[in-house]
Amino acid sequence: MVALLGSGTTSKLGVSAMEKALAVDPDNLLTLWNFLDACSLHPEATVCANGSIEKRAILANGDNGLLWGKIADYRLERGDIAGAYGALIKATSAPWFNNYFIEHVEMLERGLAAATNYPYRKRITNAIGVAAAMPFMFYNVFQGCEEQAAGSAEWLQACIEYGKRLEHDGRTILSIGFGISLQRQMYEVAGDTTKIEQAVLRFRRIADTMESGYSDDGWVLLAYDDQVLADYMTEWSAHGELRAMQFVQEEVVRLSQQPGYDPCKLNEARKSATND
Repeated sequence: MVALLGSGTTSKLGVSAMEKALAVDPDNLLTLWNFLDACSLHPEATVCANGSIEKRAILANGDNGLLWGKIADYRLERGDIAGAYGALIKATSAPWFNNYFIEHVEMLERGLAAATNYPYRKRITNAIGVAAAMPFMFYNVFQGCEEQAAGSAEWLQACIEYGKRLEHDGRTILSIGFGISLQRQMYEVAGDTTKIEQAVLRFRRIADTMESGYSDDGWVLLAYDDQVLADYMTEWSAHGELRAMQFVQEEVVRLSQQPGYDPCKLNEARKSATND
């Protein structure tokens, strides 16, 4: 599990562990995904320097626009401007987008279930914490787009289109928000004030949706009702974070109409039953 997550990639042992994991499961999408982060930290490693990990990731997952976005980020870090542009073009035409956040959470939860006696809620909370701390993959693309688009209409358009795909097809709030922010930045480069204002409004709507979706009542449900938490995870896995947030708000309304329903009391009852 450590190898699949890419944990320990700050040391060469992380690269070695992922090489061993790939030897056992050569097409594992999560290992290949995280190996690109390891290679960003250790470009001198043979599998990184010769480009074989990038090629294997593309072979296994080339229909994923966010993989191409990650590769663009990876190439920009190495100063490969032409290669990064090519990756962005691939990203804009890819059939689907997935950054595997929820897949990492689910994998970690399964690992904790096998290795500990933690209750479900604690396993999920710990798994989300670890997944959220994984490397952020948008910085180089944002910076690269800002630098290149100022002198290149092709880069400007590619970055706008990539931002649009992230906004419409990203499965996490982070991806969607970055997509809107990238578009806004490109419209600033182009001096298009109307589209800047439109992007600002869309970003505010996403922020408002997040605030209402993760309201205090919603957090209480997720914190104390294991069934709601499990269903929330299912919704996220199937339809993305926005839909999962909407589901929680629907549950807040539905359950509040049930006489006597109190997620805090439900939690206390479960604790009592466990202690008995």
